[in-house]
Amino acid sequence: MSPVMERHKGSYKIFPNPASEYIMIDLNECAEKNIKIRILNGIGNPVLEKNLNNNATERIDISSLPAGLYLININNEFYKFIKP
Repeated sequence: MSPVMERHKGSYKIFPNPASEYIMIDLNECAEKNIKIRILNGIGNPVLEKNLNNNATERIDISSLPAGLYLININNEFYKFIKP
């Protein structure tokens, strides 16, 4: 399976998907200055929270998370990614 890059309504990109060690969030075109992300496990429990400044691309380490389906909440919009 090849990685997928997704562009979302908020003018940012999340890649790769699936991801095993990290996800990248491209904030280059996002107008907001302070961006809060939360990663939730498959049953909705938060496993990671981080505040980002709108400064290009952020790398989020997910290597310690177990395999599964995750939701990423960016400024109250939800998207999914898979960790194989």
